[in-house]
Amino acid sequence: MHNHETSPNAYQVKVGHVTVIVKAVSREEAIALARRKLALEMPRFYDIIRSLASERFAVRQAA
Repeated sequence: MHNHETSPNAYQVKVGHVTVIVKAVSREEAIALARRKLALEMPRFYDIIRSLASERFAVRQAA
């Protein structure tokens, strides 16, 4: 039996001058995970991070 689910890739997600690496299966999931990670790392900026449009996040596959 084969699992047809896509395996996660490492993505580098950048917003402003901050970059995080997350493992996700899509650009949308990478942004969602980056929002969570950034909110945990910078709780004072939670409202700003949450309200940013997805277009503000630069997403690319990490090497």
